[in-house]
Amino acid sequence: MDASRTTKGLYKTMNRSTSNSSDAGDETLSCIFEKILSEHIQQKIAEERLRYDAALVRANDMLIQTKKLKEQVRALAEDFYQLENQFQGVAHLNVRFKRAAMERFDYLEHQSYLAGVIASLMAQYRDLDTPGNTCYSPRDWRNLRYPAEPREGRRMSKQKRRLLYKLMCAKGGDGF
Repeated sequence: MDASRTTKGLYKTMNRSTSNSSDAGDETLSCIFEKILSEHIQQKIAEERLRYDAALVRANDMLIQTKKLKEQVRALAEDFYQLENQFQGVAHLNVRFKRAAMERFDYLEHQSYLAGVIASLMAQYRDLDTPGNTCYSPRDWRNLRYPAEPREGRRMSKQKRRLLYKLMCAKGGDGF
């Protein structure tokens, strides 16, 4: 718009001056007018090219930044999927661990019940009161495979004596 206003202004100025001059002067003025107009147009074209080039540089920078951001997003997505897979693996391990822990708890509860039954039966056999809430370890149960009463010619081991005393009297220690 500025170029058209400026060219109109130049044209009006030229028309005023041309109306007062002769035909030879008209040609000179028209050449000068065309030259000024041409320079003005070239200047405006150069300014527009500079703006276009600056916009093109900004667009290229934005394109490069966009590509970098896409690569970063892709890398983050891959990291997220890897972490998600690891988390699912940990979740599966956690489920397996819980299941194994519950099975172990059931096993220990069952063994504790059996140890209580054995202690109760042995207490009834010896005409003693049932011992209180005691819990025996699997190491103790291994020693119960042998008869409680020592046979002739055999000595009872110290470990067996302690276990039997623990079962019969519901105490620990050396009672014999």
